[in-house]
Amino acid sequence: MNTTHFSLTPMLPRSRYSPGKYTMTRHFSRKGFILLEVMLCLAIFAIGALVCLESFLLNTRNARIVRDTQVAVLLAETQAGELLVSSPRDVPEQGTWKTPHQLYNWTLDYHDLVLSETEVFPAQLGWLTVTWSEGNISFAFPVLKKKTNENR
Repeated sequence: MNTTHFSLTPMLPRSRYSPGKYTMTRHFSRKGFILLEVMLCLAIFAIGALVCLESFLLNTRNARIVRDTQVAVLLAETQAGELLVSSPRDVPEQGTWKTPHQLYNWTLDYHDLVLSETEVFPAQLGWLTVTWSEGNISFAFPVLKKKTNENR
């Protein structure tokens, strides 16, 4: 127990002063926290909570991006398989998928196939691109299309 003494010593000569006559004793007890301690603890907690919340939101965003990219890769592989089994004349240039993947679109572009720096092979290599609202991904597609005069 802490004891604090407040002295009310009058201006008397030392010989007539008795220590117990004018002394007040006040007892302090610490049963709780003062407001400053509570505010400091809340500030530290708030900073920690904000850091955790920011980290959680960033991880949620990254998980969504990874999920969307995985879905796009799977859809592109599926579409590539469908394009490989169809005849080259029946290959569409673009399309969309049905529910639940209606937000994903695909396009098939053909680019010249270059075997060396000076020689262009008379065929084109397909590039399958899958796009969605937040990104796109492209794949080299192993379908050769013979160049016609209108493609040159």
